[in-house]
Amino acid sequence: MINIMIVEDDKLVRKGLISLMPWADYGMKVTCEANNGEKALSLLETTTIDLVITDISMPVMTGLELMEAMQERFSHIPVVLLTLHQTFDYVQKALRLGAIDYISKVELDHDNFDDILIRIQQKLQDVRKTTTKDQQKEYFDTDEAYVWLTRKEEGELSDTAIHQVGHSPLIVREDVYMWILEKGQQDQLRQRLSELHETHPTASLCHLTGIQGKSLQEVRQALMAYSSHAFYYDFSPSRCFSDLSFDQLLASSVKDDGQEESIRSALISLQWIQDAELLDKVLHDWKTQSFPPSRVDQQVYYMVSEWNRVYSPVVEQTIHYPGSFAYWHDVKQWFYRTQNVWRTALAKPTLSEEVKACIYRAVFIVNDELSSPIHAEYVSKKVNMSRSYFSQCFKEAVGMTFNDYVRFVRIEKAKEYLANTDKPVLWVAEHTGYSDHKYFSRLFRQQVGVLPSVFRQQQREGEKNDN
Repeated sequence: MINIMIVEDDKLVRKGLISLMPWADYGMKVTCEANNGEKALSLLETTTIDLVITDISMPVMTGLELMEAMQERFSHIPVVLLTLHQTFDYVQKALRLGAIDYISKVELDHDNFDDILIRIQQKLQDVRKTTTKDQQKEYFDTDEAYVWLTRKEEGELSDTAIHQVGHSPLIVREDVYMWILEKGQQDQLRQRLSELHETHPTASLCHLTGIQGKSLQEVRQALMAYSSHAFYYDFSPSRCFSDLSFDQLLASSVKDDGQEESIRSALISLQWIQDAELLDKVLHDWKTQSFPPSRVDQQVYYMVSEWNRVYSPVVEQTIHYPGSFAYWHDVKQWFYRTQNVWRTALAKPTLSEEVKACIYRAVFIVNDELSSPIHAEYVSKKVNMSRSYFSQCFKEAVGMTFNDYVRFVRIEKAKEYLANTDKPVLWVAEHTGYSDHKYFSRLFRQQVGVLPSVFRQQQREGEKNDN
C-alpha cells in the first residue's frame, strides 16, 4: 500500500480529494493531511509517507517551499504538485525541485480521477526503477566538482544559461548547482562557468574537493547547510573561483563566545568613527562569531535604533536601516559608508578628533547609565578629561550644557516609558534617574507643559483617534 499525504490549505478541496478519489483501487491510501507546508514537515518526522501531494499556494509555507525543505531530509519521498498555475515557469521550477508530476485543479472531476491515479502510479514505478539503478552509484567515484552558489532571491539558472555551460548539473537547490568533474573536462568547464559568472556577479563559484566516497545525500546536505550560513561570510564579489573542501562544508557553525554584547557596545559608542583600525577589528571580531544572517540583520537594526535615539538629537543626523544584507561583504561596506556619514555629521572644526571621540563617548555613557546618578565630574573622569575642559568642549560639540543634556535625555526617555508602558510614574521617575518622583513630576511639567499622568492620557487618546 502506498501511503499518501495531502497538503492543501482549502479544507473543502482537501477533504474532497481524500473522499472522492478511488485511492484503494490503485494500491494507495491517504494516511494523513496538512493545511500548510510547515505542518506537513512536522508530520513527516513521525509518519511513514511514500508520496506527498501538495498545493502550491498556501499560507505559512508554500508547496515549492515545502519541496525545497524536503530536499534536506526527505528527498527520497516523491512529490506531486497540485496547482492552478499551469505556466511553464511554475512547472519547470516544480520539476527541478524534484516533483514527479503535477495535477491541475481544473482536471479534478470524476471523469479524470482514474486517469490521474494511473499516471501517478506509473510515475512512481518509474521513480522506483531509477532509484534502484542509482543506488549502485550512490557514492561519488570522483573527488572534485564545481559548485555554483548564489542568493535565493536571484532565482535559478535559466535553461539557456545551463545550455551555455554545455554540461548538465546536479541541482542541489534552486540557488545551488554542482557539476561533477570528469577527466578532460575541467579546463573547458571552468572557462564556460567563468564566462557565465560575468553575467551573474552576485554568484560565486567553488572548486569542491574531497567528495570521493561520499554519498549524494551527504554532499547535498552539506552544500545546503553551507549555502545557508557560511557562504554568507565567504562570498567576495572580487573572486570568481574559490577552493572549498568537503570538510570545510561541515565545519561552518556559530562560534558565539560571549563577545556579542562587547561588540555591540563598541559599535553603538561611535568610538570607531575616527578610528579605521578599530572598526576593522570590531567587524573582524563580529565576523568570527559566525552568527546566522538573520541575527546579523537584527543586530544592525538594534544599533541603528540606538544611534538614532542617542545621537540624532545632538547632531541632527538620522541613520536609516538598510534592510536585510545579502552577504557579510555588504555589511562591511555599509559600515564603511556609515562611518563617513557620521564623520561628516560630527565634524567640529575647533575640536580635535581625540576630543570629539571623548565627547561622544560621554553622550553614550549618559544614555547607557540613565537610571543612575550622573554628574559631569564622574563622566569627565571616565573619558579622561578635566571637568572644566570637558564642560567647555561638551557644550561646543553638543550645543547645550552637560546638565541640560542629561535633563533632556531623561525627560525624553520618560516620555517613551509613559507612552509605551503602563508603569506607574514612580517607576518611570526611578528608571530615568530621579529618586524623588514629586520633583520628577514638577520638572516634567516644566519641560513638557503637562504632568506625566496627563501626558500619558494624551498619548492614549491620540492612539484611539488614530485607530
